Amino acid sequence: MINALFGILKAETDVIPTTEGVIPYLLERQGLESAIILDCEGYGHKENGKFFSKGLEAAMRCDMILLVISAVNAAREIDQQMLQAINEAIRLNPRNKMPLLL
Repeated sequence: MINALFGILKAETDVIPTTEGVIPYLLERQGLESAIILDCEGYGHKENGKFFSKGLEAAMRCDMILLVISAVNAAREIDQQMLQAINEAIRLNPRNKMPLLL
């Protein structure tokens, strides 16, 4: 997804996910405002607690979340858990605002 947004190879890709933690990228396009894109490691292949703590922390500072899920294995339980975790983080901290979720 990062490489598609930028139109060039920015993020390493492989059959096995390679992103660790949260990696920021600055997206600049002529005629558009700049955007900071945060690439987060996947949450379905590792211990969920690690991602949920780092990923949710980053998500609460975002204006928009683009949750990319598998087209061949859509609506996995782990995806539903991630959406529930985002909603719960918003509910438990009134200072958080719900980002646009796509």
